[in-house]
Amino acid sequence: MKLNILTKYVTKIIFMLAIVFISGCTSLNPVELQPNELQKQIVAGQILKVGDDVKLVTNEGKRIEFTVTKISENKVKGKNVEVDISSIVALETRDISTGKTALLTGGISYWIWILTSISTLLVL
Repeated sequence: MKLNILTKYVTKIIFMLAIVFISGCTSLNPVELQPNELQKQIVAGQILKVGDDVKLVTNEGKRIEFTVTKISENKVKGKNVEVDISSIVALETRDISTGKTALLTGGISYWIWILTSISTLLVL
């Protein structure tokens, strides 16, 4: 009985730690270019590729976040989203940080080891 309750709490703590750490694995990186240069580089395929998670701002001030499914000569497309490249004035791309991911893996492994060690000691 004591073991079941302890296991339940340890599982909840590990789950909460995983959620906290996972949020640190990716980050949005702004592309620091003037709108005309930004648009040229999008068309040239130098900034975006299919599968990229992006957050962009149009010349009307509209903020849109989506995953790129297609890039044509004049449009960037996502699921239920289509944006004229000529209207994009700011762009952020989401990147996975290998350093943060390594820290996440190490951190979670460490806490699992600590919590299981404590729960084992408490059961004994």
